[in-house]
Amino acid sequence: MLEGAIWIHLHSHETGNHLDLLRAIYLLIALTLWPVLAPFSVWLVEPPSSYRRAILGLCLLGAVLSLFYITILLNTSSGLASDSGHLAYRILSPADTGLGWNTPSLAQAFRWSLLAYAGVTVGPFLLSQDRVLRWFGLVIGIGLGISLVMHRSELISVWCFFAALASILLVGVFARHSRICHAGST
Repeated sequence: MLEGAIWIHLHSHETGNHLDLLRAIYLLIALTLWPVLAPFSVWLVEPPSSYRRAILGLCLLGAVLSLFYITILLNTSSGLASDSGHLAYRILSPADTGLGWNTPSLAQAFRWSLLAYAGVTVGPFLLSQDRVLRWFGLVIGIGLGISLVMHRSELISVWCFFAALASILLVGVFARHSRICHAGST
C-alpha cells in the first residue's frame, strides 16, 4: 500500500514533503524492520533446536544490520525514480557522510550489507524445520535471484513485490491449515 501511494505521488508529479516522507518510511520498513522481523518471526515458531539457536544468531545479525541501515539513512540522502515500470530507490552518499567514511568504503560496506540482508531475510525460513516455511524461504530466495538478475537497479521494490506475493501464499496456507484444524476439532 505504501508503494502504491508513492506511485500515485510520482504520477501526479507532486514533489516535496509527502513523497519524501513516503520514501523515507518505505526505506525504513524495508531496510530496518524486515531484517529484524523476518528472523524473529521464524524464531518464535521454531521448536527448541540447534536450528533455533542459529536463527537467533540471524536475529542478532538482523539487529546489527538494521542499525547500520538506520545510520546510513540518517546520514545520507535517498532518491527515487520510476524506471521501466518499477521504482528504483537510490541511497545517495555525499563525499563526506558525517561518519568519517569515504564514498568507496561506504559503497563497499553497503554492498556487503546486501548479502547479509539476504541472509537474515531468507536464511531463517530455509533453516526452519517447518516444511511450509522452508518452501516460503525458497520462493522468496528465487524472487531475490530473479530481482537481482532482471531488475538490479530496482531491487528493493521488485523483491519486496515478490516477497509480498509469497506472503499472500503463506497466509493462504496458514488459513487453510487453520480451517482444517478447526474442522477436525468439531
